[in-house]
Amino acid sequence: MCGGPPAVNRPVLITFKVDAKRLYDANLDPETISQTDLDTYCYLTDDNTPPGSIPSGGNLNDFTSKVYDGNTVTWKGDNTANDGYRVVLDSITNNATFFSAEPHGNSGRITATINTGVTIGVEDTYTIGFHIDPPGNLPETLVFGLDPKLRASND
Repeated sequence: MCGGPPAVNRPVLITFKVDAKRLYDANLDPETISQTDLDTYCYLTDDNTPPGSIPSGGNLNDFTSKVYDGNTVTWKGDNTANDGYRVVLDSITNNATFFSAEPHGNSGRITATINTGVTIGVEDTYTIGFHIDPPGNLPETLVFGLDPKLRASND
């Protein structure tokens, strides 16, 4: 036997968890959203082993998930509390050469396919556009965005 373990080649699920009520309450004026608020009330995870992570001293925008040539990556939003607030993913945007087509979605999920032949180790920053729908008759929906990373991998 030679060459080490076989390359991984599978879809990846990235979950974007938000303490929606607390982020909403902290940002009733959308112009005041700060990276500190996002880092305090939001969390990203994926189903890789080991999962994606934020390097020491980094913030949520430094979260990096490994993704695999020709496979899909799916994002879903999740409110960490059962309090009537909804986290809705609106868009995933990035460098057009990393995805084979525009990410698309329904039912609270957005999916994209990684281009075949993406160079292993290349990183791409993407933007998650999302909004929080409050329950009942609270004021307006608030819109947010953050910019984590994907890294093409084969392990």
